[in-house]
Amino acid sequence: MDLSLVKNDDFDAIQRLDFPYGFLHSRYYLEVEPNGYFEFQRYIMSISLLLESLWASGLNAVAACNFEELLPRKGGYNYVGD
Repeated sequence: MDLSLVKNDDFDAIQRLDFPYGFLHSRYYLEVEPNGYFEFQRYIMSISLLLESLWASGLNAVAACNFEELLPRKGGYNYVGD
């Protein structure tokens, strides 16, 4: 996969704390794109592992994509725990 860490032009130290839309105002965002042909299920698994690693490290992470429902904690956005 291709990963790009991007400085967010919409960063706002106060707004980033608001739930549920605060993630839109984070200091950085990570763009993740498949590199060439990438089986969709493998892509989902890779994104899932990345999210879980970030969460385990104590970092806040939210996936913004059209397959959030397939990710752990529904991608971290608006998740209601079990």
